[in-house]
Amino acid sequence: MKPTRLSAPIVAFALILQTTSCGQKAASQRTFADDVALRLAKSDLLVEAFSVTNNGQQLGNVDMDVVMQPLEEPLDLKAARILVHGFTDQSALESSARIFNDNFRSVTKNLVQVADLGTPNSRYTASFVDRKLAEAASSKDKSNNDKSDWPATLEKYSLEMLDSVAGKAALVKQTAQLLSALRSQENLSILEQFRVALSQSLARHPEQLKPFTEEKPPSPAVRAAIDRLQNLLQSPAK
Repeated sequence: MKPTRLSAPIVAFALILQTTSCGQKAASQRTFADDVALRLAKSDLLVEAFSVTNNGQQLGNVDMDVVMQPLEEPLDLKAARILVHGFTDQSALESSARIFNDNFRSVTKNLVQVADLGTPNSRYTASFVDRKLAEAASSKDKSNNDKSDWPATLEKYSLEMLDSVAGKAALVKQTAQLLSALRSQENLSILEQFRVALSQSLARHPEQLKPFTEEKPPSPAVRAAIDRLQNLLQSPAK
């Protein structure tokens, strides 16, 4: 008796279920290194997309370490927070959100091509991702040892951003709905591939994890502002 061949849609659906199951399991069993890899993957994609949107002006004095809190928050909400903080005009906000959405889609496709993420054991992936990791670790080490007034200034800007978007929580959620590329199955899969590649890079270069173990946690004021914003974003619409 010949084995039954599954149709392409059934195979695809089975793979999605398997991926979802693995993702849920990984979330409950992640190590600190896994968290760092996920954080860097999310941050890098957002920064790259914003960098080609209005020349990155919307990032301004935004602290991406604060934006990454909490880590489990969906990418569309993280991006929406930055967009809402950067605009006061509704029309300009919606226009920028749509442009950012298109740019994010382009960035993820470019990442697949440059890093060759779609090819297992690619000869490009290791060098590309190792460089990304080294740059992030170096940047984190510099910020850990920054003795200037900049860390205090950056915290001030972070609190201003958190308080600003907390007062516009409904607008943040509304803007996130315009960012379909940030929650598409294709791009979430690319994000996961990027995270895995960064995890593998950390396994090859465990010394690069050191700066992240030495970073200071958010101040009580920033932590409280993050929690307040999350409560507002998670509350049902009235």
